[in-house]
Amino acid sequence: MRQRLFALLLMGSVAAMLAGGCSDDDSCPACPSSPVRITEIIASPESTTVGDTLRFWAQDAGSGVTFDWIISGGRILYHNTNYIRMKAPDDPTLLTVSVVAFNEEGSAALSREIPVRAYLPREGHEPTYTGASYCGLECHGVDGHGDNYDAWVTTAHYTAYDGVEASANFEDRCLQCHTVGYGDVNEDGSNRYNGGFDDKPVAALHGIQCETCHGPLADRYGTVLGNHGELAMGDFLLETCAGCHVDDNLDPLYPDDLHAPQSNILRGDDGYTYGGSVASREHADAVTRSCVTCHYPTTSRKGGHTFDADPASCAECHGGASGSDFDFVETQMEEVDDLLAQLKDELDRATEDDKLYTSYWYALYNATIVEKDGSSGAHNYVYTKELLERSIADFEPSGQ
Repeated sequence: MRQRLFALLLMGSVAAMLAGGCSDDDSCPACPSSPVRITEIIASPESTTVGDTLRFWAQDAGSGVTFDWIISGGRILYHNTNYIRMKAPDDPTLLTVSVVAFNEEGSAALSREIPVRAYLPREGHEPTYTGASYCGLECHGVDGHGDNYDAWVTTAHYTAYDGVEASANFEDRCLQCHTVGYGDVNEDGSNRYNGGFDDKPVAALHGIQCETCHGPLADRYGTVLGNHGELAMGDFLLETCAGCHVDDNLDPLYPDDLHAPQSNILRGDDGYTYGGSVASREHADAVTRSCVTCHYPTTSRKGGHTFDADPASCAECHGGASGSDFDFVETQMEEVDDLLAQLKDELDRATEDDKLYTSYWYALYNATIVEKDGSSGAHNYVYTKELLERSIADFEPSGQ
């Protein structure tokens, strides 16, 4: 708050000096020479439409400088010294972006304007995605027609876009799993150009929504398709969920790259196996309907569009499960949780010297892939358990 107040005061004083006739001439008595100088605010892009992502850099500001950015609309997603990434306002406007740079010796300020236009899809675009609010409020949330929308808004799918662009590691490819329609193509492989994330990141398509799994609601003219409920991608089988719940190009020395490895664990892939093979119980092959057998079972639909797992589905394959008594499943999950806790405790006791050796990073990698999977071994108990046991046996922390 103090920094923001100081910045606003600086903005006011700079504005007053400029109003008093100051120029770049160092001889101007109202503008004493300052070691802090901003020569330019670079914008990318230089004009945009509502909801787009903008990037700004302040150039030539001196040394040891603190920066404060002020925007007239939209919101700042990420701020790192002289750089910001922001989301444009939701309504057309003339956006003013200002930066104040200051240190103990002086200050400088500069502003620039960016036009923010209304979004109009280019000719030939297909506005086939409408967003979940239309699906839910028009049909699937009304009395007598199910509570799919009401259940969905309570889930992580609903908030999947939150904080994505604010991440320091944000890349455009993140949008493919955190929005609707990004990178989508027609049957002939051409870009669908749906008027959403293929062109501009409109707010109506944030998150993992109905059309992410069910496919587009409307045709290229905006008319609702009569068979849109039959367009489910892959019938909700593994290929649909694994489009996002998977990690690729993994390296055991870089555990931070792990993000959503559910499919990796399900298949018994990509854990660090210490040079040997690891047994695996592959639900990916054994379960006929794959993910939805447990997360959206046709028998009870317990959880529905929350996709909470229904333990009763275990009984279809595991004869030892009956009724509500699933002690053997709970015991296995508790065992995995205990092993993970033991490994994490050992990792917490690692010294800086321990971190110089690959044994630490291999153990951290396996702990991370199991934790990010989030199933406590339910996806692949045999595989998960052995990964943790091998890591515990291999890594011995020096710290107490």
